[in-house]
Amino acid sequence: MGKRHLLEEDQQYRALNEFSNLQSIGELVDWDLFTPVLEDVFGPPNTSGRGRRSWDYLVIFRCLLLGVMNGLSDEQLQFMLLDRTSFKKFAGLDTLDHVPDQKTLWKYRNLLSESGRIEELVGVFREQLAAHGYRLQTGTLVDSTVVQVPRQRNTREDNAMIKGGSVPSGWKDDPSKLRQKDTDARWMRKNGVNHYGYKNHVSVDRETKLIANWDVTPANVHDSRVFETVKVFKNCLLMA
Repeated sequence: MGKRHLLEEDQQYRALNEFSNLQSIGELVDWDLFTPVLEDVFGPPNTSGRGRRSWDYLVIFRCLLLGVMNGLSDEQLQFMLLDRTSFKKFAGLDTLDHVPDQKTLWKYRNLLSESGRIEELVGVFREQLAAHGYRLQTGTLVDSTVVQVPRQRNTREDNAMIKGGSVPSGWKDDPSKLRQKDTDARWMRKNGVNHYGYKNHVSVDRETKLIANWDVTPANVHDSRVFETVKVFKNCLLMA
């Protein structure tokens, strides 16, 4: 029974490889090239055996790329990683591996956004694909997706300080509390519905549908303010 299960799994993977562009891209990219930047942003991984073990930073980065490429919230991304074998394979996870939960995804995406090095990482990703013939030179589509995060339970005074760009008094003295608070997410209203979180602003190659550039802002930032940042070519079409 065990051997038959493994054989069926192998056949499933081969079928996915034939039809999944994700798997093809995942095998083309030398992911180790991203490690120095990711360790610089996230800090040295915890390999001491004491305390909670750090997630593999490459797994996290590949998960975040999946979220951006598919316009998923952290909650949706967690579900898709659990549900889709192709997503797990692209992220570098095996079928039975645990997946990052939405809080973990939020934590690392927030750190990456604050570092200001997203463009550097996407540039390496783009160069890797170009080296294998995926030339991003047919023009790009620029769009944005709202990424909702858990709503904060703050006092009015705390919210006023956050909106003013300050950290509420007492938070800095309590690192555990500060780690659980999101001071960058903002409210926005879209199609009559209120959303709290961020926006992924993405430029996508028209022909290959691959990411050409990417930026993250609070949800209340208007798309037009980021267009010049994420566009790659002059002939970009704004879809947002």
